Order: sequence, then structure tokens, then C-alpha cells
Amino acid sequence: MVSLKMANGRIGYYPVWFRPEKDERGSWNVHHEDGTLIATMPEGATFFDETCFPFKDGYPEGRAAMDEALDEAMDKVLWQKLVHSPWDHVGEEDFWDRLRRGRWNCGTRPTRLSWLFSGATCLSGELFSTDG
Repeated sequence: MVSLKMANGRIGYYPVWFRPEKDERGSWNVHHEDGTLIATMPEGATFFDETCFPFKDGYPEGRAAMDEALDEAMDKVLWQKLVHSPWDHVGEEDFWDRLRRGRWNCGTRPTRLSWLFSGATCLSGELFSTDG
């Protein structure tokens, strides 16, 4: 896991694949492989804001064009590209067995667990934890 100092001064842990970069203003930014800014967390904030909206200027015309554009577009959407645990492990061979067992352990046992994801999710994993 990767650690970052959070706005409240505590240390937050993120999966090793999550590599935000701090800019000169103190904001944390996440870029797509092609350089597109897809998320930012301003200094003092507690969550990342989506910054890339692939279809903001309109949708592709017709089903075939949408099918062709959708994968590339979704790869630049915060909630797709930076999927939270356990869904970031869905391609692993034992994913469904581990999920059915009801315990998703990322190899460490945090002393505290902060649930920072909301919405209509029934299953959440140990994505963020704090020391102390």
C-alpha cells in the first residue's frame, strides 16, 4: 500500500496501483496514461473530484459509434478507472471465491477502517485505512 498525508494530518493508505501526484498548489491529481487529467483533490479536501467528462460535447451518433467509443471514454471516468476494492481485483483467478467467503483481506489488518465510498454499493473492501 501507498501512504499519503490526509487533510486532517493522518496517514491514509491507498492500493499500490493508485499513484496521484501532488501539484504546486498542493492538490492531488490523477492522470490517465495519455496525460488527460481525470481526477483532482484540492488541498484540504477529503475526496477526489471527477475532471474528465468524455461525452460533455455530445454522444457519438448511433449504436455502432457508441460501442466503438465507450471503452476508451470510460477508461477516463474517475469511477471506472479508479475502481475501488474489491472490484479492482475482479480479473484475479480466485476473485469470486474470495468474495463469496465474505472477507476481502488485502494482506494487512488496519487498526481503523474509514469507509470513503458511498452510493448504491452493497460490498466494500479495505481500500482506505488510517494509522492510529
